[in-house]
Amino acid sequence: MLYLFLGSLIILLYLNYLDAKTTYFVVSKCGFKSEKNPLARLLIKKFGAKKGILILKLIIIFIIPLIIWCYFESPKSIIIVLFILNIFYLFVVVQNYKVCEKVIE
Repeated sequence: MLYLFLGSLIILLYLNYLDAKTTYFVVSKCGFKSEKNPLARLLIKKFGAKKGILILKLIIIFIIPLIIWCYFESPKSIIIVLFILNIFYLFVVVQNYKVCEKVIE
């Protein structure tokens, strides 16, 4: 169960990295209005693309201790939550890559 948890957590972090990378690419080419996430759009508008995305991703990093604590409280539940988050971020990253392809064209 621990390996499933750690693997899911690593995948979540990697998908967040890909999300940040692709979001930065699109925003740097098209402007902050191209970002669909209202919180991300606000942070990017206020702090610029690099700082705004970094702040948003730092929120995820600060949530990791909570995720680890939840694992020790209810391993099965947090693995399910991580699975759902990974599917969500996978969808986000795939969508971002589609937007990147349109920007490149």
